[in-house]
Amino acid sequence: MATTTTLDFTVTGAQTIHCAGCEQRIGNALRRLPGIREVQADHRTQGVRVRIDLGASGRRGGAGEAGAARLRGGAARRRMTGPVPRNTRRPAS
Repeated sequence: MATTTTLDFTVTGAQTIHCAGCEQRIGNALRRLPGIREVQADHRTQGVRVRIDLGASGRRGGAGEAGAARLRGGAARRRMTGPVPRNTRRPAS
């Protein structure tokens, strides 16, 4: 039996989860990663819950302890700051 862990994140910042479509995009993106077993995003609470398989790392295995540590360490938190509007101009550097 696979060992799993559940991580909870809260989206903060100016760009948040706005709607069910945003929830779906977050879920689809995270489920592409190896070891991700379940993703629940909620625009009402700005929460994202991720269940990870801690088994062997690899495409068919799990995320492993290192993958879970990366998610806890902020890699996912930085990516889940909300959708970027497509027609927004970026400021000149």
